[in-house]
Amino acid sequence: MATISPGVEIPFFLQMSPKERKAIEILVCEDKVNERNCMKMALRGLGYGQVTDASSLSQGLKRLDGRVFTHIIFQARKSDITAAEFLSSALAKTADTIFLASSLEPTIDNVFSLLIAGARGYLVCPYNIASLDQAFIQATKGDPMPPELLMAKDRNEALVAITMSNLDRVATTHRQALKFESVKKLVPPDMAKLRVSAEMAKVFCEGGFDGFCASLEKFSEKRSNAPSTKLGRLRKRLNDNRGEL
Repeated sequence: MATISPGVEIPFFLQMSPKERKAIEILVCEDKVNERNCMKMALRGLGYGQVTDASSLSQGLKRLDGRVFTHIIFQARKSDITAAEFLSSALAKTADTIFLASSLEPTIDNVFSLLIAGARGYLVCPYNIASLDQAFIQATKGDPMPPELLMAKDRNEALVAITMSNLDRVATTHRQALKFESVKKLVPPDMAKLRVSAEMAKVFCEGGFDGFCASLEKFSEKRSNAPSTKLGRLRKRLNDNRGEL
């Protein structure tokens, strides 16, 4: 999942070799000419192989006739067709391509629905060279969007739960790394996953930052009331079952 915005310093552990970069073919679908040209220049400067552009989403679909791209970055806002229409039609033409949605306002442009529909990542604009590169690498080599998030009835609850799960993993890894030298190499990727999930929660929580805080408080309250041991959880289930009889 690509969840990188320019103001966030994330120790990025995923890498892409010059050979891998050169093999990538990118289609940039953006109707604003200056933004389109700047992105093409930035991607070429990062060493990506072929970069082609389209001045609208429908023109981007035409580019797919008879040609295969490894990556397509497309504007999440409406062009001559909606981004959802573009993604649906493009996926039907080229299911193996990695799609990234670019947006100045991911919540307003409903980027989350594009991720559910099949996009592998997103890019928050304005971007810098590092955030652009990381978004492409994360979408290519990073973990896909967690299924529990895509299918969640309560998006905020799922985002908070994933972030807190990653926090638990980081804490456990740090404790084990103090005892075992071999575990130390797991700290950077676990920490990066935590920061990526926290950034995603900040961007996509309904209600913005206040919505995130309210969901975090609710999650923490539930966790504080839950038994902390397997025996305690078993006792709670038995008591709950007795109450239902």
